[in-house]
Amino acid sequence: MKNKCFIVLILLFTFSSLNAKNIQAFSNQYVSKKLVFFSQNPQISNSNPPQLQLPTENSTNVSLNPTLSWSSVVGAVSYRIQISTDSNFTNLHSNIVESSNNVILSGLLPQTQYWWRVCAKDLTDSTAWSIPRYFITKNADSAQTIGIGTDYDVAQPIDRYYSYSSCEMIYTQSELGNAKFIKSIAFFKGFGDNKEQITGIQIFMKHTTQQAFTSGNYSLSGYSLVYQGNYPNNLDSGWLEVDLNSMFYYNGVNNLQILIIKSYQTPLDYFEAPSWRFSLLNDNLQRSSSSDFSQPVYLDALPFRPDIRFRYVSNLPSQLIALSNGWNMISSNIDPYTQNIPTLMAPLSGNLQILRNYVGQSYVPPFTNTLSNWNKYHAYQLRLTTSQQYEIQGSQIAPETTPITLNTIGWYWLPYYRTTSAAVATALASISGKYLQVKTITGQVYMPPFANTLTQLEPGKGYMIRLIADDGVLTYPANGPIKATGSSNSIAEPKVFVRENVSTGKNAFVALDLDLREGDEVGVFTREGLLVGSSVWQPSLRGVVVWGDDEFTNEKDGAYEGEELIVRVWSRLDETIGSVRVVESKDMTNGVRGHSLRYETDAIMMLKGGVEYDQVGLTITPQPASSELIITLGKVSNDGVEVELYNQSGRIMLRANEKASNGVIKLNVSDLPSGVYNAVIRTGASTMNERIVIVR
Repeated sequence: MKNKCFIVLILLFTFSSLNAKNIQAFSNQYVSKKLVFFSQNPQISNSNPPQLQLPTENSTNVSLNPTLSWSSVVGAVSYRIQISTDSNFTNLHSNIVESSNNVILSGLLPQTQYWWRVCAKDLTDSTAWSIPRYFITKNADSAQTIGIGTDYDVAQPIDRYYSYSSCEMIYTQSELGNAKFIKSIAFFKGFGDNKEQITGIQIFMKHTTQQAFTSGNYSLSGYSLVYQGNYPNNLDSGWLEVDLNSMFYYNGVNNLQILIIKSYQTPLDYFEAPSWRFSLLNDNLQRSSSSDFSQPVYLDALPFRPDIRFRYVSNLPSQLIALSNGWNMISSNIDPYTQNIPTLMAPLSGNLQILRNYVGQSYVPPFTNTLSNWNKYHAYQLRLTTSQQYEIQGSQIAPETTPITLNTIGWYWLPYYRTTSAAVATALASISGKYLQVKTITGQVYMPPFANTLTQLEPGKGYMIRLIADDGVLTYPANGPIKATGSSNSIAEPKVFVRENVSTGKNAFVALDLDLREGDEVGVFTREGLLVGSSVWQPSLRGVVVWGDDEFTNEKDGAYEGEELIVRVWSRLDETIGSVRVVESKDMTNGVRGHSLRYETDAIMMLKGGVEYDQVGLTITPQPASSELIITLGKVSNDGVEVELYNQSGRIMLRANEKASNGVIKLNVSDLPSGVYNAVIRTGASTMNERIVIVR
């Protein structure tokens, strides 16, 4: 600055020495250059005022502890924020200065209209005020205050006199009472001139049987992080309250333990720092420590504790989901009060075998937990040992304001947010053309024109969707009645190729290009004769769901990955069974073609072929056999099939009479010795002879 002033003085002296004749020339040339070199930055008073962002204009049902935010102004050092109950700002609730472009408020009254405005400031000046906006606060939740102290101290629970602080507190069951969902906590500020919000706050909660503290190191073991962010400080005096990021369920049985950690913030002098009200106690229900050098871990036990106020709800919006024994797929129209998976799954304790998401993370109590947090944008598969009702509590999701970003190609596990059912095409209208198939874990499929056995999306259920575009954003219609647009016709079930209707948690879909008649049945078998999928040829289904093996069962109940499959057809017209000769199999997701059908979980295949019928056809596999013979007939027998096995000496070794309900009979031959046998099979008026080999 000194150099700058010196140059200006020289210029002024030179300018004053010129005679009148030269003044004009000098001013045109030199003075204009001086303006270039010594022009100042524009004053912030010439800048546009900040633009108010949140809460949005004329918002209602706003939190009593809202975060206000606004646009930044270039050159601003700080911002002044005024909140008032009138549009002229004569009755100010808060008049504070913040360095950032957002602030958390506290102390607002319920169901009250508040006006707010902001101006930007530099070291000497300020912009005009922003255009004022108003918002209306919501109803207050139930509140409970613990402590009626008369003393104040800057150290607990949040210390601004030091750079860092840590504080633990216990509030007892006798003080807290019945079970409740804690939504917010507040501490009472008695005085302190500084009103900047407090930054870098973490709040943890847990249940405890501990009755008092001793001095020592704190541990995060068992704690749930319920809040992370800044803490309000907009009042001269009063309750300073913050809404928790995740509500904490207090069980009404144990004591409640709270840990508050404040990371680095420039310290204040004693009279600037907020001073908190506390109560003297007989027991050490608090321990704390502060430091200017690092985050305190060792805390000193103290016979006093900050007064606290909780806001809570005893009953939350909830959704009751009926779960079946075995595999289920669920989602919720409730955003849970806690995202912690072990806490959420506690009601299923002892019954839950696995919970998993679409990226392969899983919760397998008590062994594995790579899935730690619930995500409302996902659906989940879970397996139970018995049927059970399951309740999720939290806040109601508004489907029309909760878009789901679908920015991946492939399978996604989709939640459903509406409180009532909706036709698939209607529910997914916002991503029309961006998916190939939607299916359930129980085998219903929506994939026109090949399958429409899934007609409605239902509350509480989750769905698998095969995306073919990576720019989808799904927004469900708002809750309320929707005019039905999809068919709800009943689906005919097989009578010949009958498979127990049990989900294995894995399946694939095979679309069929076959010359069949309405009512014909399709069965998919493994080489050893296990029926792994079946369907009836009908307008709403031109394909078949094939089931994979369930890893949670001892017996084989589905196809293995990569296992070759055989497709058979039962003709309704003449009641004969034929085999499908595969002309081509095509993966509909990538176009890869082949000439055989093999199982892969979540595959979507197109099978083209011809059906070859044999009125009295007979196939016996495997050859040689060791423990089991599988006899496949060309015609179904409702009267039963008689089977006799003779050894080479003509002695009968086995006789059985079985019904071939799906054209297949299984015989246990594990007790027969190795050798060559003659099999005689009688069905109706037909008698067939085959040679078989048994090898041990």
